[in-house]
Amino acid sequence: MKKTGKNRTITDKFYTCRTIAKKCVEDFKSFLPKENILLIEPSAGKGVFLPFLVPYSFLAFDIEPAG
Repeated sequence: MKKTGKNRTITDKFYTCRTIAKKCVEDFKSFLPKENILLIEPSAGKGVFLPFLVPYSFLAFDIEPAG
């Protein structure tokens, strides 16, 4: 597959490092209600965001899995 940048391919997939994923989830939490919430991650890929979503109910999918 043709590369278009350091971590990006022509399909526009971008793999986020754990440090950035953790910061994104921490910042996002302040906007969430405290209960009865289901988060849906449609581009889970390798699941880097998932460990930080554990306090919540969530579904994770990869709409275009590799391999």
